[in-house]
Amino acid sequence: MGISDIEFKQAWESRNVATLEGVKANIIGLKQLLRAKQGTRRKVDTLDKENLKKLRRHKKR
Repeated sequence: MGISDIEFKQAWESRNVATLEGVKANIIGLKQLLRAKQGTRRKVDTLDKENLKKLRRHKKR
């Protein structure tokens, strides 16, 4: 089972690596996460997508 519209290789290559409470975690990149959210029709994903777009605009400043 995968994320719609996202290829594993793309997600893996653009991942972010973070250390959370001493444990390394691979986190999907913002661009791929937005694509995944666009691939669904759930209301929560629509809201997430709008908030992620705001975050992306804020990061570019």
